[in-house]
Amino acid sequence: MLRTLAESCGVTTTHIDGLGRTVQASDAALLTVLQALGIKIEAADQAAAILDARKGQGAALIEPCVAGEEGVPLVLPIRQSDDSEYSLLLRLEDGETREVRGRLGDLSQHEGAFSLDLGILPVGYHVAELTCGDAQAIAHLLIAPEQRFGAEHEARKLGLFAPLYALRSARDYGVGDFTDLKRLMTWAGQQGIDFVGTLPLSAGNYEQEFQTSPYSPVSRLFWNELYLDVDALATEFPSEHLQQLRGHSRFEAERARLSELDLIDYKKTSELKTRLLYRMADSAWETAPDVFEALLAEQPELHRYAQFRAVMEAHGTTYHHWPEPQRLGNLDGARFEQDDYRYHVFVQWAAQQQLGALGESGCGLYLDLSVGAGGSSYDVWRHQESFVSGVDVGAPPDALFEGGQNWALPPLHPERSRQGGHRYFAECVRANMRHASILRIDHVMGLHRLYWVPSELGATEGLYVRYPADELYAILRIEAVRNQCALVGEDLGTVPEQVRPAMENAGMHGLYVGQFSVEGGEDGWPTLLPAPSNVFASLNTHDTPTFAGWFADTDLQCNPMHLMKTWTESLARGSAAAVIITLEDVWLEKDPQNQPGTGQEQPNWRRRFQQTLTEITEGEEPGAWLRHLRTLRST
Repeated sequence: MLRTLAESCGVTTTHIDGLGRTVQASDAALLTVLQALGIKIEAADQAAAILDARKGQGAALIEPCVAGEEGVPLVLPIRQSDDSEYSLLLRLEDGETREVRGRLGDLSQHEGAFSLDLGILPVGYHVAELTCGDAQAIAHLLIAPEQRFGAEHEARKLGLFAPLYALRSARDYGVGDFTDLKRLMTWAGQQGIDFVGTLPLSAGNYEQEFQTSPYSPVSRLFWNELYLDVDALATEFPSEHLQQLRGHSRFEAERARLSELDLIDYKKTSELKTRLLYRMADSAWETAPDVFEALLAEQPELHRYAQFRAVMEAHGTTYHHWPEPQRLGNLDGARFEQDDYRYHVFVQWAAQQQLGALGESGCGLYLDLSVGAGGSSYDVWRHQESFVSGVDVGAPPDALFEGGQNWALPPLHPERSRQGGHRYFAECVRANMRHASILRIDHVMGLHRLYWVPSELGATEGLYVRYPADELYAILRIEAVRNQCALVGEDLGTVPEQVRPAMENAGMHGLYVGQFSVEGGEDGWPTLLPAPSNVFASLNTHDTPTFAGWFADTDLQCNPMHLMKTWTESLARGSAAAVIITLEDVWLEKDPQNQPGTGQEQPNWRRRFQQTLTEITEGEEPGAWLRHLRTLRST
């Protein structure tokens, strides 16, 4: 009965791992996951009684969240056994209210539920409040637009991929910044490139919980101030203290040292830039307080975020070690330095300004939304009711990782997220689309199911938990049209059969990776399988070897540069919606940006480009190569 209980809670008790093996979930894993979902169970023999109790409670009056389509009448199923009177108050997103009253017996029935036709609703987020006798319930209604933004906007595009942190310039502080990105985008646009893609730019933490991975942010709602162009801000908010600090010989020597490093020293770079930014924040708040007060009024979540970061700095620890009220989300009376609070408001304002300026480049921005946020993040602290503890998101064993993977990201609770209308997910999507023309959804299979790894058992003992994909896709479609942002789903690895049809229905492109699509090769000249028309195609990704790294592990006898160009030209001539060139492939970089499954023993997310932005943008070869590919894409 334990497996029956688990399945009734959305837990998959049997799955096929990345090695093609059928895996039966262990009782220990099932018990841990059920407990994480809020089921009070200690042993397998308690499952039958819990199932009986759940059946006795009956089904919910209405689902907490319902997805619908523009132009299609929305029918709300009501599960009530008697012929009682009902009243429904519909609150539309624009403030309009509608009220419906009647008797359930006058409604048609389908699959044991009364069907209440709410008619055609406008696109957006609405709330239905239902009363039937003494029972009351709320449903969040997600009405997706008929239009799928992107399918018709991304035909035969050409993109360039470059991690922002890896960009080099004469004026940098040991890491690329938003001005470097704008410079690259402006140059790329001049070569005929439609968009520049980079890794997540979400807020990081290089102090209390050192984490270099952009896929384990301190928040998916805010931006990483490490990427701020501090020189531009220093001009805008000058002060005597700031001028003295920047003019000190030891300060300039440290900046130059960090700039020369091939591997980013995140702690030292963060310390150096933070010292400047604190002084700028003081000056900015003193000269333009109205700007920041207006921002806080417009974005009230920023107030909570700045408080959280300031309290974290006051305690010097992650929130798990704070006093209970603060640990549980209540910061009333919490002590923190006002300078720390103002600093975090200022850097988020500055990040929004510099990100907004990227739109002047004439080139689009392709951003990446990570699967989740770190366990000590603001997001998990702020939305504790929506996240699950005791388990992490990961991946089952496969050919590369026979022990499976634990990504150390707390998963969202599917039902609790539904009860809030998936507000946190929608906020994350909205925040990242604000400055992106294309948004890539990392591990898009997670919209359907996520592999939960019990913290005490290890990645081989994980199992899949189902998610309400239709509701999450509805949010993506709403935000894509509102923000005029195309959607891409990272659909690599083990992909359930229902995923790609759902992506297509949502107007979402998939990925094609050349390294996984090679055929032939007996004559020393392998070719690529054609890329489908609904994909963003590339030779590699940030999680694979570069082209030269991949080539070095083969027995191929041909010239690697010639093969790279031949394959890229083949993709450019093909029908893929977009072709992405990894900038480092232009000079045949061998080392990868990330080696999945490894930690601090590898320089993941730290390696900077061999070439500077000046060498890239003023050199003859890169521009000529990109313009040639643009011509191929245009014919």
